[in-house]
Amino acid sequence: MSIQRDFNAIATSGHLDEFQGHTIAKEFKSPKFIYLPTLRTAHSLYKQIDQKTDSSGNISEYIYNKIEDDIFVDTVRKNYELYEDIDIFTGVHLYNEILDARNSKKEKRSRFETFEKFISQYFFDGKAIEIIAEFNKGANKKGDNTSEIISIHIEGEKHSRNLYHLGDGVQALILLMYKIFMADNDSHIFIDEPEINLHPGMQRLFLEQITSNQYLIDKNITYFISTHSNHFLDLTLEEENISIYSFYADLDEEGEKKLIIKNVNAGDNEVLKSIGVNNSSVFMANCSIWVEGISDRLYIRAFLKSYCFFIGENYPKEDIDFAFLNMQVAIWIIIF
Repeated sequence: MSIQRDFNAIATSGHLDEFQGHTIAKEFKSPKFIYLPTLRTAHSLYKQIDQKTDSSGNISEYIYNKIEDDIFVDTVRKNYELYEDIDIFTGVHLYNEILDARNSKKEKRSRFETFEKFISQYFFDGKAIEIIAEFNKGANKKGDNTSEIISIHIEGEKHSRNLYHLGDGVQALILLMYKIFMADNDSHIFIDEPEINLHPGMQRLFLEQITSNQYLIDKNITYFISTHSNHFLDLTLEEENISIYSFYADLDEEGEKKLIIKNVNAGDNEVLKSIGVNNSSVFMANCSIWVEGISDRLYIRAFLKSYCFFIGENYPKEDIDFAFLNMQVAIWIIIF
């Protein structure tokens, strides 16, 4: 009753008169959902449609046609019954997306240029690059789409490089980061096994970008990542804005499968056991720095960065040139 009296008092006080005749509403928009399944590739897919033979009857040339349909997307939608409003990105249409991005309005072109700067900084020593979706208009008119390839022109190099000539790790990271850089603000991005084809150093680079890159932070993207990588688990323990959960399948008394979800905290070695981490699977870099805990990593990392800046040297790549090892984790590995 007191709430009713207070409301009546406000209504009769005249404070709400200025809002008469106005509609007071707040629009809530559903975030865009983007899914990167394990079924993904940066390669265009081709099908052999014919072959040529020489005068001796030996095969001299195979004739191919690029597969335009994204059969990966169709497969994922069919197997997992995903709705059409979920943007499934497999990379099969990466060529089309780059072609569209380079010929779109300024906002989209600006996102793509920011993505190119990221690739330039971390893979080509800061040299200016251009990622091009090449095509031959005359060949396309004749139905030949094999000239549709993705190439990268690097400052100072005479010839462009085809994307498929780059290492698998670089291609995998380009595939992951492209969709993130091009995503709308407030998107929800779901990624299955981002560690595929990524060695520990690139796994760190991926995680550092989505958690520390200011351009990506400003996008306010929420990430949902499934992984079996012990390196990802180790890296995320230092982050305050990351929650880790383990998922286990078990059978109840009636033989029905049930899913057990458990929050993972620092120092919980059970999750490492569940993914089969052992002596041979724990990464050892060129140089190992033994520490007692996470805070030691932060201090030593800051000292190293300051020292490198002082002597004018580039900061070495963590998990490639050097790696931090927790003494407690190392002891656990030795015992078991």
